[in-house]
Amino acid sequence: MGYTNEKYGYSIAHPTELAEVPQVPRPDTPDTDQSFVIRPTELDGFRVTVRVNLNPTGVELDRWAQVRPEMSPAGTVSNLRTLTVAGLPAIQETVRDFGGLVFLTYVARGGTIYTIWAFAYTEQALSAYRPAYDAMVSSFALR
Repeated sequence: MGYTNEKYGYSIAHPTELAEVPQVPRPDTPDTDQSFVIRPTELDGFRVTVRVNLNPTGVELDRWAQVRPEMSPAGTVSNLRTLTVAGLPAIQETVRDFGGLVFLTYVARGGTIYTIWAFAYTEQALSAYRPAYDAMVSSFALR
């Protein structure tokens, strides 16, 4: 299955077991977020969210990854690596935070940072869904 966000100019494919979750406007959730989820309240659940952040001051991608505006307080970072996503420079890391584990991939284009982040409560769930996350990152495209 695939999802296209016309407003923010990206598309991403996702496995059928990851259901698109309509975003409910909340003060703590930007309108740029789009989530895909499997059993979000279960311990073996898994959530992937694409977030679009404006970067008007042009903060470098490696610095953006250090600051991580969507994650506060910052957790313990591991497996930091650079890669290319949608033909653009990207940074990927694993963070232990929020009572679980998070994969983060940051993609920069112009004054915008696209963050593809995945959350799981357990190492087992994160490991089980890692191939699905990697496939989603690989499918990420910008218009």
